Amino acid sequence: MSSLYDEITRRLPRKRRTPAPTYQTLAKIQRCLVPHSFNVSVIGESSLACVLSQRLSSCNYRVLVSSELVHKSFFKPQGGLLHDRAPDFIASLSDLCKASDVLIIALGSLAASEAFYADVSTFFDALTPSKTVFDMSLDDYRISSHVHLEAQKRNLHFFDCPMFPEPSSLLSYETSPPSLFLGGKDLPESYAFNVLYSLGITIYPSGPNYGIIHRALVAVRMEGEGEE
Repeated sequence: MSSLYDEITRRLPRKRRTPAPTYQTLAKIQRCLVPHSFNVSVIGESSLACVLSQRLSSCNYRVLVSSELVHKSFFKPQGGLLHDRAPDFIASLSDLCKASDVLIIALGSLAASEAFYADVSTFFDALTPSKTVFDMSLDDYRISSHVHLEAQKRNLHFFDCPMFPEPSSLLSYETSPPSLFLGGKDLPESYAFNVLYSLGITIYPSGPNYGIIHRALVAVRMEGEGEE
């Protein structure tokens, strides 16, 4: 009846409005199609440095390491490779920085972090603004604040990026894949994000030092749930 009335009165019917979506589409960062087209270095000789190097190598990145111990972990005692490919060993920190696009710091203890960052200017002077640095072992707020400040002065891309749970082997990536707690002023470039996607199942971005804080809170909560 209403359509007949509209036809007689020559009134144009009002079109039904399409309901606006009530959700936001999450921003997607494209994965790199050729991950080995850039270099990823791992600094440190901890067990975490060994696992991260092995993981990156298994994901077809070209890996550079600063530790001969980490480099040897890719070989069998009787000779031959444990994994498909071994990383390049570069002892000089300045040469390692020049050859790398992404640098991952995986030191074994707070004392090692204090020693490494005692002269942070020497490390940062070897970098250019095109480099990206993720520290995946630093859990000291005081040191992290100082390093973030020095990085901002030089316009460098530095992120505190602790993991939980911390992987102990390549197998642990299958049984209990870690999450990454990223702390930085801005988000990394897409190619650097691809490295993180290879190392963690979930990435939680936040501001400088908050990666350390959020990781600590999650660890305390998980320990509390385990005691119940």
